[in-house]
Amino acid sequence: MKHIIKSSIAAMMVFGAGQASAADFTEPSLPSVSSVMSIYGGGAVLDSDDAEFDEDGYFIFGGDARVAGESWLFEIAGAGHTTTDDNSSSGHGGGAHFSGAGHWLSRSQDNTWGLFGALAHTEFADSDDYAQHVFGGLEFAGFGAQSTWFAQAGGVVCVNGACSDTWEAGGFGRVGFRYFPTDDQKFEIDFMGGFGNFDDDNDVGFTAAWGAEYEQQLSGPFSWFVAYRGHFVEDSTDGTTTPDAVSHAGLVGFRVDVGAGSLRQRDVEGAGTFNMPDLFRAFAWPDEL
Repeated sequence: MKHIIKSSIAAMMVFGAGQASAADFTEPSLPSVSSVMSIYGGGAVLDSDDAEFDEDGYFIFGGDARVAGESWLFEIAGAGHTTTDDNSSSGHGGGAHFSGAGHWLSRSQDNTWGLFGALAHTEFADSDDYAQHVFGGLEFAGFGAQSTWFAQAGGVVCVNGACSDTWEAGGFGRVGFRYFPTDDQKFEIDFMGGFGNFDDDNDVGFTAAWGAEYEQQLSGPFSWFVAYRGHFVEDSTDGTTTPDAVSHAGLVGFRVDVGAGSLRQRDVEGAGTFNMPDLFRAFAWPDEL
């Protein structure tokens, strides 16, 4: 899996680097502040070699809101899923994740550099325990005539709660590519990989998240999207086995955009340039593995 992710990342970077200069927009310039809000829901299938993940399917729900100016972007996000363990004795069903981040940006029509920092609160899957993490790093987006490629790299550390039962500390990297057949249509793919100590063990574990999305602008500020999200969480261990879990999810959702005239303008000039990496399951699942 690691080799597949690395190959895909390299292919996207080569493709994105060959694109023409950034788009010229026919829409009026963005106001000083613009925003986008999303809600989504869907279902997922789960496969694990650990007996505590005994549900074949579960439901997912969540949303986020991003507000951006010329040199900054703030966002909040929340997500949850139903139980993954019918045998859990805690009486706590599913997991939940809430996070907020700030991005400090240097924008141009050709590219955007950024620095981001975030705080997350995660309730573990089928457990009464929780953890709070701080994560952040550097980010970059390059704009072609009809495309954007972006990358993020940084680190994460648990600062409060049951840190010995989650992703305690480590690093991550993410890369993605967006293609706009028209200013009102978007295809997006992204991959994230992370490593570090999971669930109070000395060996290094691995986590990954990947996905694809199609978004279509409707009349006015509204758009709808469908997405696939995949997740892999490996529990670091000192033993002979390394338990892991793989999830595949299908989602449908809606967005409301305030300020941008199109999906493409939102991507280059507004609140769509960056968002937080998908770390929910990497924080919530190690305690179950």
